[in-house]
Order: sequence, then structure tokens, then C-alpha cells
Amino acid sequence: MKMELGSARWVLGIASIGWLVALFLPFVGDIPGWQVLAVGEGARSADTKITEYVFVWLGFLGVGVCTSLVTVSRRFGMATAAWMISTVALVSSLLAVWLRKSSTGVAGTFQHGPGFYLEVVAVLLVVLTYIPLFVRKTAVAPELLRNQPSEIDADIADAQLNATRTHQEQETNPLLVDDRRANAARRHKRSN
Repeated sequence: MKMELGSARWVLGIASIGWLVALFLPFVGDIPGWQVLAVGEGARSADTKITEYVFVWLGFLGVGVCTSLVTVSRRFGMATAAWMISTVALVSSLLAVWLRKSSTGVAGTFQHGPGFYLEVVAVLLVVLTYIPLFVRKTAVAPELLRNQPSEIDADIADAQLNATRTHQEQETNPLLVDDRRANAARRHKRSN
């Protein structure tokens, strides 16, 4: 199903471009983001943490790939996937900052660069832009709502009719009639 993006298309496009540009800026120390994405030697020498790898990979999938495809295709399913992946990337960015700031040793000597923070801003922008797109009503929604009750009502009516027929069949079926008390009363009269 296609979705109406409106002006959000531009915001998502700018966020995608900003995220891709941030890959070439310093991510940790002087190491660019693309080396972290590719798990390069520079990323290993900067003692890149797993949370930073997760952030870059999920950000690349959510913002770099899926959101770029959403701006072109306007597919709701792709937008949902992009939002979910980007939300997890945003959480992992918070963990990455916390882990880098609390580290000692080699990781403590390297600080996050402007590329990291630009990627965080792009991911945050994408996550916050998708939310109103998912909750607002579109022009298609009233048409779907008009058609929906008749289909549901027909299904409910069929289910009720089947339940009534089944109940009536149970009452008239001689094999299902509970006549144990009547039989016991007849036996009692015969024995007296």
C-alpha cells in the first residue's frame, strides 16, 4: 500500500543524504564511519564497541537503505521496516555514547566525532518523522472504513446463523437429547 508522504518526503530525503554524508566524516577519533560500517582496520584500532557497530549497521539499513527506498517508492511496509530498524538504531546510539564515555583504556582516548553525531541526528529525525505519518488518516482511510463494516457484518451474520442452526440441530437430534431422567423415572415406575 502506498502512503502519502507530503513534505515528510523532503525531511526523510535530507536525513538519508545527511546520514550517507556522515559516513565520510570522522566517526570515532579520525576514523570515518564507512570504516566502522565495513569493520575496517581503523575501526578495530579505535577499539570500536559492538554498540557502535550495531548503530552503524542498523542506521545504514534503516536510514541509508530503507528510508531512501521509502522516499522513492512510498511503500507503507518499507516505511514500517525503516521506522522499526531506525528506532533500534537510535537506542543503540545511546548505548554507544554511554559505553564510549564510560570506557577506560584505548576506547577512552578516542571520542565520537562529528560523523557519529550527524548520524544520530539523522536517525532521530527519521524516527520522529515517521510517527506522524503512521498515525494520521489518509484519503484512503474513509473508503476502507465504509467498506469494512459491511464485510464484518456479513461475517458476523454468517457466524450467528451457523451457531443458531447448530443449536437447533442439537435440540432435535434424538442421539443428543438428554433423557436420562425420564428413562430413570420409567424404570422406577416399572419396578414398583
